[in-house]
Amino acid sequence: LAVGGEPAAALVDGECGEVAVAPAGGGGSTLEVLSPQPGWVLSAAHAPAALATEIEARVQCLQLRRPLVKGDVVELHSHCALAPAVVSRIVCLLDARGAVVPTPGADGGKGRPRCLRSAEHAIIRVRLSEGPICIETFGACAALSRFSLRAGSETLLVGAVTAIVS
Repeated sequence: LAVGGEPAAALVDGECGEVAVAPAGGGGSTLEVLSPQPGWVLSAAHAPAALATEIEARVQCLQLRRPLVKGDVVELHSHCALAPAVVSRIVCLLDARGAVVPTPGADGGKGRPRCLRSAEHAIIRVRLSEGPICIETFGACAALSRFSLRAGSETLLVGAVTAIVS
């Protein structure tokens, strides 16, 4: 890091600076100056943004061609980030007011739904396939919690992160 051309350990709120990356293993003699790129999230050193590999979210399904089931491979789009993901669990269905809808099961209504259909609301878990991305819960930062799941050119659902599982 550099502030005003001088090396710095960290930036203080409101300071501008440059980030330089040295080649791995010291194989080169030049430093590459980085400019912020789409998808990057800058945060304070004392309060770093959360990284997640699995999230739990409240979602609303759009017009689906086929039901969404556990194990479906999707793409998660959040702010400017794009990450391959898998629907790892459908936790429960919700009604229009956000109350849990009982799902018939072997134990008298405590089963989990097997699929999601068009216009349904639910809580699901999504596991990222290729490592963590920077995402927040809705309570911490609404803008960084919103996302959509897509498969090919079709947007399947939209939602907001309620919890970071891992």
